[in-house]
Amino acid sequence: MPYTSVLERASADTATRVVDLLVLWQRPDTRQIVPIGRFGFNGVEYTFSYTRTATELSSFRPLPGLGGLFDRYQSTTMPAVFSQRVMSDQRPDYSSYLHSLGLERATPWEQIVYSGGPRAGDTLQFMQMPVVSEGTATAQFLVNGISHIPDGLLRLDDRTVQVTRPQLDGALAGVQKFQSVRLAREIDNPEDPHAVLVMDGTVPLGWVPRVLSQGVRQLMDAGLAEAVVDNLGSVGASDHERLTLTIRTSAPEGFSFDPDGRWDPAFRG
Repeated sequence: MPYTSVLERASADTATRVVDLLVLWQRPDTRQIVPIGRFGFNGVEYTFSYTRTATELSSFRPLPGLGGLFDRYQSTTMPAVFSQRVMSDQRPDYSSYLHSLGLERATPWEQIVYSGGPRAGDTLQFMQMPVVSEGTATAQFLVNGISHIPDGLLRLDDRTVQVTRPQLDGALAGVQKFQSVRLAREIDNPEDPHAVLVMDGTVPLGWVPRVLSQGVRQLMDAGLAEAVVDNLGSVGASDHERLTLTIRTSAPEGFSFDPDGRWDPAFRG
């Protein structure tokens, strides 16, 4: 029986397959997560280009093996700096790892897509490129900051909430795949003026990634209220891998997740 990729099984429409990822980097000085690259795969070749944002960060240095900030990587081989994030199918925990991603089998590219590509102590992660097509805005992302939810008071539009780690763990354990979770504006977040919390009932679970929060706020102003749970990390998964959400909603005319072109490739060859 011929092998059919997970992405192809998810949709027979080639246009909906994941072919482009936004590469995010956590700044060591501010801990802010910023978009520094575009990593793509068309089924044959891998490509990588730095973003405009990367060229303007004095603290950022080009990744090993990917050339300068205005270069473009193109090869049938995945860059080593990214392939290090792919688990070998020879490892004894390979099957359980795929299970934690909600997969039965996966290509190296699919592992990156569905895991977000984390490595212990690393500053890189990956997110599917949000898109706006035919009036519909779509974004899939890992919920950020879960471990910081119990750190203190969280101020919403209509109230202030505080949860303990046991309360948070209980709420996370009760979340089901394909259920809807509520989106709520957080007020006076010192790290993100557009912060959006992900809520299960009255319990905050984490945040929409900052790189998306301004756009998600605009969609909320236009009527977006919920996201759908796309995948759940297995028991024992790190907080970073616990919860994957999808937003799919009508987009206001002229809407863009990146209105200032900060994600545009710096390469102009």
